[in-house]
Amino acid sequence: MDGRFERTRLLVGDEGIERLARAAVVVFGLGGVGSYAAEAIARAGVGHIVLVDSDCVEVTNLTELKEALDAGADSILLDNMSLEMMAKAVKLAKKRNVVLEASGNVTLARVRAIAETGVHYISVGELTHSAPSVDLSLLIENA
Repeated sequence: MDGRFERTRLLVGDEGIERLARAAVVVFGLGGVGSYAAEAIARAGVGHIVLVDSDCVEVTNLTELKEALDAGADSILLDNMSLEMMAKAVKLAKKRNVVLEASGNVTLARVRAIAETGVHYISVGELTHSAPSVDLSLLIENA
């Protein structure tokens, strides 16, 4: 185990850390409480985690990305990352069978630069944030 689990070691001791490293946990559904449980399980140092869900794991930094990769996530959303951090994330995930999506702070002007980092998908909120709205009525009057 590396230094990521030192706080857990203080709580459960060396034997507890070894038991966590050998443990296997399956989390069904990551909506609501499931995502918090999966994060806590990963942060505690459980050795093998299976996530059964079609949802995407959202990360905001490389530490969270490493935890998601170690937990076996197969789809990861890179939220509000700089271009440099996205490129590092792509390198970290390169040998894994994982899909990376860039989201947050994405503008049409940045799409090419984001694509060049190597992410698989890009979500451009700018397309819908300023879309004009229209008020339609389906009332029909007899002529």
